[in-house]
Amino acid sequence: MVGVRKCLAALVIGLAFTAPALMAGPLPGFAMVAHSQRLSCFAREGRHVDARKLDERLARFEELLGQSAGHTDYYLYDYPEEVAVATGWHAGGVTLDGGHEVHTTSAASSHELVHVVGFRLGHPGAFFQEGLAVHLGDSGRYQGAAVDRLAPRLLRGLPLSRLVGQFDARQPGDGYALAGSFVGYLVKRQGGLQQLAAFFRTTLRHTPDAAFLMVYGQTLDEVGALWTASL
Repeated sequence: MVGVRKCLAALVIGLAFTAPALMAGPLPGFAMVAHSQRLSCFAREGRHVDARKLDERLARFEELLGQSAGHTDYYLYDYPEEVAVATGWHAGGVTLDGGHEVHTTSAASSHELVHVVGFRLGHPGAFFQEGLAVHLGDSGRYQGAAVDRLAPRLLRGLPLSRLVGQFDARQPGDGYALAGSFVGYLVKRQGGLQQLAAFFRTTLRHTPDAAFLMVYGQTLDEVGALWTASL
């Protein structure tokens, strides 16, 4: 949220936010079960994490976005309730500390790995961070359906700036579909991933609205109208 730049997502797909690391060493009950160049993987006894597969996915996202992710601790849990005990957020996945910690119930969460890279890119806000993770990490799908098929019935005639402003980082719900669809439109029709990455980086020096105008040459609502017409 404002002041600590938390970017939160919700229960089904996961959460992601900038916050202090939970603790210096492994969490109680966890042991390192695998490691790679980019990841240290922790799990409870008997759980397995394929660090090589995760590392390959993270490397692919780094290459696509032109951004190094540094090193990340990856914690695997059995249930969202355990994630809640450890992080304070009931979710299937949470990315903390600007991308340095992932807490998830998935042994291979591409959604959270996109957040790991996205946090290094910039601070465009929850709508764009989640849109990027849905587009890249979830292959443009939300709850099993293509986001471009879901978006038209969710727009409710609102301009994009309203949708971005009303995106509830704590309970985004169907906002995932709208965010994923719009970010997908930017990638497919407005300059590709390189342009999107440039927008993210520009938010390190300017507000998201100003950065968007600088990079795309139009306001959020102007590009939003083009996106709406394309659906």
